[in-house]
Amino acid sequence: MRYRCGALFFIITILAACGAGKTAAPIATELFPVAENGRFGFIDDSGRLVIPCRYDQVKAFSEFLAPVRIKGRVGYIDKTGTEIIRPRFEDGGVFSDGLAPVRTKGNWGFVDPSGKMAIPAFYAEVSGFSENLAAVLIDEQWGYIDGIGEIIVEPQYDQAWDFHEGLALVESAGQYGFIDRSGRQVIDIHFDEAWGFFEGLAAVRIGESVGFVNAEGAVVIPPQYESAFRFAEGLAAVGLAGKYGYIDRTGRTVIEPAFEEAGEFSGGLAAVRSGGRFGYIDKTGRPVPGTFRFEAAEPFRGGLAGVLTEAGWSYVDKTGSFVWSPGL
Repeated sequence: MRYRCGALFFIITILAACGAGKTAAPIATELFPVAENGRFGFIDDSGRLVIPCRYDQVKAFSEFLAPVRIKGRVGYIDKTGTEIIRPRFEDGGVFSDGLAPVRTKGNWGFVDPSGKMAIPAFYAEVSGFSENLAAVLIDEQWGYIDGIGEIIVEPQYDQAWDFHEGLALVESAGQYGFIDRSGRQVIDIHFDEAWGFFEGLAAVRIGESVGFVNAEGAVVIPPQYESAFRFAEGLAAVGLAGKYGYIDRTGRTVIEPAFEEAGEFSGGLAAVRSGGRFGYIDKTGRPVPGTFRFEAAEPFRGGLAGVLTEAGWSYVDKTGSFVWSPGL
């Protein structure tokens, strides 16, 4: 995730204060952001409203804390709705590797779960931490820092993304390649476009076509697709002749291209668009009955998926039944 100066705080489109310095109580239950009457809160997986809709904007929970905006400032709450870090930031992202990116006085730094600034705010742009490194913009070039703010990879790239499976995508002069956590160029910067590694493979564009490479840079699925998305649960969505289907990690077509849009698999199901409506299919391509009625649909997370209906962003379970909807 990239945080830039002026970036908008996340608003759901896929769907008594306590002092700073207190620690969040670990609660394992997954919570889901919801919006009602222009205010935001959280439900549990049964659809019960756990944290009332009282915030201007929210982001999802990560590492037991969630960023919330109230009265123009961002702070952090735990899963009981208790304020852990008082709202004092201009913007803020989710916690990862024990730190969250926050913006203050126009620049980005990182805060720890107690609310202490662990890395001072003097970057124009940053990413969140991934695999204990974060991309930062210094003098219009991207490099990487560690959890105490030490530069690990010198700023030298036009763009830099999160680490996945030990490798990070970087871009220089319009070409893309991959580095490891020491900054060593593992895969030469020569692709016309590329995406991160997931399940051992990364989608890359060579000329007009997209294929997949492994962590050594060897092409394992030849470029032949108009577009391709990351692997998830062993399958990746690919586009051919304006339609989308799914392949496995050998490149074998598992679900023929027949959909107008296609998302990644999660919990055994994937959101796809057919006949102008979104619904869900299983790994054989079979539709989940009664689900092709949504204006938009997101992957499942914690047993629920966000779907857009005339009523607004809602949540359904794997049968397509509504668990929560505005006014339900």
